[in-house]
Amino acid sequence: ETISPTVGGQSYTDVLPSVNLRWQAAPSTVVRAAWTNSLARPNYYDLVPYRSVSLDDDELSTGNPDLKPTRAMNLDLTAERYFASVGLVSGGVFHKQIDDFIYNFTAFNEVDAVTGRTFAQISRPRNGAKARLTGVEVAVQRQLDFLPGVLKGLGVYLNYTYTDSKVEGLDIAGRENEKLPLLGTAKHSANASLSYDGTRLAFRVALNYQSEALDAGEGGYNEDAFFDRWADRRTDIDANATFALTPKARFFVEANNLNNRPLRYFQGTRGRLAQDEYYGRRVQTGLKIDF
Repeated sequence: ETISPTVGGQSYTDVLPSVNLRWQAAPSTVVRAAWTNSLARPNYYDLVPYRSVSLDDDELSTGNPDLKPTRAMNLDLTAERYFASVGLVSGGVFHKQIDDFIYNFTAFNEVDAVTGRTFAQISRPRNGAKARLTGVEVAVQRQLDFLPGVLKGLGVYLNYTYTDSKVEGLDIAGRENEKLPLLGTAKHSANASLSYDGTRLAFRVALNYQSEALDAGEGGYNEDAFFDRWADRRTDIDANATFALTPKARFFVEANNLNNRPLRYFQGTRGRLAQDEYYGRRVQTGLKIDF
């Protein structure tokens, strides 16, 4: 029944130095090291001091004009070995120290300080204290041109990343000492693909895997681990192929989600399913003609 203005603002200056080193260890081997500092500003919408009320669901969502930008200090070390033909083997380690990371916090049966009303849920973006992230990554890419005949058109690509993250000083009563990973960070992720490039036929089959991760969207960190929302582990398989009928005409096929991977979330533990959706396979085919 009444309207009152909300005013918020802040000003900050950042100097972001970096050092990048490159060492040619051998004619086909390169070692790289980097120390960088980076900054990620909040989403514009999160900075707006809005209030979104759902009376039917008894929920309140608000913005936060006092959000600070996230700052990170990054260390990276990689080594790359290039093949004489197309391809390479690479490996690396990385470490990040993160300050003021942003997450969405949901309180349950909370009193709204503005209206004095108790809502079933009140959600608001806020800054966390500190987080650290350390990981290892390896990759192999190789055109198998040493194989005989038409098989020399085959190529493979593999990569794997292991990431360990920990949030420190989370400002949630009762959860300060819990070992929680950074939102949206999966411990294991991997990609694999098999490709073929021939005179008339070309195809690629790709597999992507990611282990479970705390949901960086709606879930966030909550009052209790029971309410934390996790994105379940997933495996995606996609494929595409083209066949040249003439120098200017090509038949193509694109197939996505061949294994009908579900969009699945669970609450707290995998045994408490929160969402499970299937979208089916999608296949697109056609004829491309160049004029």
